[in-house]
Amino acid sequence: MTIPTKQSALCLGLLLAFAVQGASEHTWIDIGTILAEPLPEQRVRIAATLVHDLGDNEFLVEDASGRIVVEAGPAWYHRVTLPADEPLIIDGEVEREDDRDPPVVDVYSVTRSDGAVLRIRSDRGPSPWSGGAAAAGSTAVSPARWE
Repeated sequence: MTIPTKQSALCLGLLLAFAVQGASEHTWIDIGTILAEPLPEQRVRIAATLVHDLGDNEFLVEDASGRIVVEAGPAWYHRVTLPADEPLIIDGEVEREDDRDPPVVDVYSVTRSDGAVLRIRSDRGPSPWSGGAAAAGSTAVSPARWE
């Protein structure tokens, strides 16, 4: 018999909360499946915890099936921080530069265990930083905000 940990209980609570909210265009998937069968541009929702902040808005996250890098936009556009040792729900899109590179997840939003949401970008259309700093209209770096 397996005794659930506090972290797994929180993840289960988040999963149930999202199930009650209704369907999403993002598919619940574990990291191991993304790594084994990456489908570029597939919209995904993963339940994971932060392993390491890699800098420049890139983070290594993990679930029971593996670890993957998630990217939250360019550092010149905004600064993102994610909480450690807390279950997170990450909505995003699988990205793969070429077949030799491992897949990553481009983040649309992150939801904490308390329900706070960090919206990185819309899941529709181009990102606000598409085209670089000049096209984005500002080079001022500001922190992304939890709502």
